[in-house]
Amino acid sequence: MAIPSRPIPDLARAVRRGDIDQLFAGAHFPSSRKQLVDYARDHFASADLLAVLDSIPDRIYHGPGDVFTAIQGLCR
Repeated sequence: MAIPSRPIPDLARAVRRGDIDQLFAGAHFPSSRKQLVDYARDHFASADLLAVLDSIPDRIYHGPGDVFTAIQGLCR
């Protein structure tokens, strides 16, 4: 994984719900964190977004909204 350009909480605050909805529009859910990161990498997500996704809890996600909620949890 590349070194992120800023601390993860700062990067997470910059992620918009629409970006996650668009990125994962064709993804299959439920998905694990690893599957989400692999999907994002395969669909040319930025290094910063990959770092954020790699930082969300390692669990099963049931849709883009679930992913976005996990990303918001990194902002604290």
